[in-house]
Amino acid sequence: MYSSNEIVRDFFILILILSSFLAKGQEVSVLGVLVEDGQTTIEVPVAITFSDSILGLQFSVVWPESELALDTVLFNQELLDQNISIRYSNPQRGKLIVLIAPEFGFLDPIVFEKESIGLTIVFRLLDQYSGSTIIGFDPEFPNVFADFNGHVYPTLTNGSISNADGTVSTLATVINNTLKIYPNPTKGMCSISGLPASSANTGFRIVDVLGGIILTGKLNNNGFSLPQSTPSGTYWILIDGDEKVYVEPLVVNK
Repeated sequence: MYSSNEIVRDFFILILILSSFLAKGQEVSVLGVLVEDGQTTIEVPVAITFSDSILGLQFSVVWPESELALDTVLFNQELLDQNISIRYSNPQRGKLIVLIAPEFGFLDPIVFEKESIGLTIVFRLLDQYSGSTIIGFDPEFPNVFADFNGHVYPTLTNGSISNADGTVSTLATVINNTLKIYPNPTKGMCSISGLPASSANTGFRIVDVLGGIILTGKLNNNGFSLPQSTPSGTYWILIDGDEKVYVEPLVVNK
């Protein structure tokens, strides 16, 4: 276990000599998981997709500290068998920072299989866990890879966990269904289309990027209003459906 300052320092020593660019096809995803009745811990996989070998990566995962507590971090054995240095830090409740870099520098890059599980984060479910919640990436942290061309900013896909009597949806899955929120970005009032008729007045929660609950309530004819005090920023809305919990990004722009 290393401090967050050591992790950031060591990684940027590696990548400062490289230039920055955007790349497609690189992704880090928190996968959705079901919580079975009676479970007290939950294993959440983090998948890493990279089309070529890389020189290093760092990312930070965040979760609602009132609902989940970090128990263990398990790294993929295929990663552990390579000549790499793995460091991680839990600088505060609700946050994990991970650094993976070659042990012997540029001559020994890291190899990932397509959509391989890089690590699994084990959480304890706390009393305040309410049946569904978001586990995602810290937008304030430099979540980057490094290869021979420079910085690579991967696609980051947040995930969710939910009780087994519902359905877990990652962001990628939700985008493919018919649920739409408009306007989005919003100044405070939104309507929702694509919900079943039986869900027109269903319950919902809005959480910030760290999982803190901003608003709870019930939809009013497929609509809702945010408090005037809600600051601009990116949030997540969780909507209770008949057979699944819908998870959608919500941008407030005042």
